[in-house]
Amino acid sequence: MIWFLVLLLATSPAIADPLARPFVSEATLSQRDFPLLTSLMDDKILAVDPVLTRIAAKRAEDARRCGEDIACRLAASRFSPEQIEEIAARLPEGWKGEAAAINRIISVYGKGEPPRYAEIDSLAYPADSKSYRALLKLILDELGLPEADAAPHPNLVFAPPLRLAMRLLLANSRDEAGRFWPLDSGENAAALRRVASIDWPSFPYSVILVPGEGPEVAGLPLSPFAAERLRLAVAAWREKQAPFLLLSGGYVHPAQTPFCEAVEMRRYLREIYDLPTDAILIEPYARHTTTNLRNAAREIFDYGLPAQKPMLIVSDPAQVDYIAGASFTQRNQDELGYQPTSLGQRLSPSRIEALPSRLSLDHNAAGDPLDP
Repeated sequence: MIWFLVLLLATSPAIADPLARPFVSEATLSQRDFPLLTSLMDDKILAVDPVLTRIAAKRAEDARRCGEDIACRLAASRFSPEQIEEIAARLPEGWKGEAAAINRIISVYGKGEPPRYAEIDSLAYPADSKSYRALLKLILDELGLPEADAAPHPNLVFAPPLRLAMRLLLANSRDEAGRFWPLDSGENAAALRRVASIDWPSFPYSVILVPGEGPEVAGLPLSPFAAERLRLAVAAWREKQAPFLLLSGGYVHPAQTPFCEAVEMRRYLREIYDLPTDAILIEPYARHTTTNLRNAAREIFDYGLPAQKPMLIVSDPAQVDYIAGASFTQRNQDELGYQPTSLGQRLSPSRIEALPSRLSLDHNAAGDPLDP
């Protein structure tokens, strides 16, 4: 066991400040990435469904036949297209998307296949290293031992692969989707207490959205680009363009950074501009400009902010050029399948309006389990 720990630590990513990054429980991560399957874990009817129990037994037998072959066991944990279709007749809508997400997590964080953005979303350890193979064996061997607070039906057909997907994400510190969750009763609670008292007709916009920017330098908490965007946004807030600043950006650049863009931007606003906490909403999950807009739209709908009002996006002129351009529209379509906002007027080089779309409420862990 000592050799395993030495090898694992030798290939571990450097963490500048472990206190800067919260731990996430398996239960919280499951709720974020797999809300449907998590809600079904205590379903007594599904636990005795003859079709589901037959498929579960067949999958368990396939896994046993693999013996100690890690690659075989990982492959057996994935759902085949035929199994997905057969199970779909027994489960609510949304099953196919969550099954695809489980398969994708196993492929990327078990087998080592490249994710869409390999530079920032890959495994934390070399997939073919001796230490990581030992860790995979340990995880696979212990799948029959769920967490103490797990649901009462741990052998449902989707339960073992769901646990595997969660533990692969956690093993690679890819628990970004669960950090700070839930936001409404935690990081955003102070601002949300003000919502009911806002005189909305006196503001032209619901929020001032500031997209994050990764510093690209290990150990640096805030990019100078982000600081400039915040300077521009504070000017808009002081003009009373909106009652809230919405800071969007997760743990993105460089890979495995311990710093969250939204959290560091909020700290900067407090320390440099003395802005009150209750004027700031954070969105600490977005990993791309596409999801900056999507997740901001989600918060507007989720928090009961006036969705008929546009938001005001404030950033550096180059990013606003990009947001207003055709390539960004196409990227939204390619990666999200829709436009998360309807863009309005370009008011200045650093300001553009956007009306949130309800399509942004679509959950999609298969597209990105780090920000579903």
